[in-house]
Amino acid sequence: MLAIYGIIIYAVFNYTSIGYHVRTIGNNRQVAANIGVSIRNTPRFKSFLFEGVMLGMAAVISISTKGGASATSGMDSMSVSFDALMSVYMGMFLSRYCNLIVGVLLGTLSMKMFNAGLIAIGLSATL
Repeated sequence: MLAIYGIIIYAVFNYTSIGYHVRTIGNNRQVAANIGVSIRNTPRFKSFLFEGVMLGMAAVISISTKGGASATSGMDSMSVSFDALMSVYMGMFLSRYCNLIVGVLLGTLSMKMFNAGLIAIGLSATL
């Protein structure tokens, strides 16, 4: 199911005019206006709504695999944030050599493998 959502997002983001306009405006509004992308007519609300739905689905999948959610305070949530941020940073670095979405996917897989390796040798995978 998650792979299907990933394929849909990839296709919409890379092969439709809406995805092109959203990417162009997201990179630089002034450049987008100069090349002829209508900033006012781009469905910003629809793209934010789509992103919110995808985030909600990711939250449901995350909660269903972990068995629940609990509130954390202070620096307890740092390991969750660190994994996500490092995945995106690795993806941004890899986007020089491949697509950004593929780079973030590879960054996420790398962080998960790194955490699994730490656990396998008996170390804590949290910060």
